[in-house]
Amino acid sequence: MRRRYVSLGRAVGCSAVLATQRPTSDTVDTGTRALLAHRLALRCGDRWQSEAILGQGNDQAARIPLSAPGWGLGAAGRRPGRA
Repeated sequence: MRRRYVSLGRAVGCSAVLATQRPTSDTVDTGTRALLAHRLALRCGDRWQSEAILGQGNDQAARIPLSAPGWGLGAAGRRPGRA
C-alpha cells in the first residue's frame, strides 16, 4: 500500500515523507526504497538498520559515534553523503 501511494505521489508531483524508529527490510522494502529520491539515516543501532535505509552494503549510519549526536547520513539515489 505504501509503495502505491509513493508511486502515485511522484506521478503528480507530491512528496512523501516516511519515518520509522525500527527500520528493517520488512518496514522499508526495496521496492518502496527505490521510489524514494532522498533518504536520511541518523545513527542506527546496527548495520542491518543502516542497510534498510541507505541500501545493501551501506552500514555507515551504524558507525556514527555516540559522541556525535544529531549527525546523520543522506542518500540521493545511490550516493550517500554526510548530513
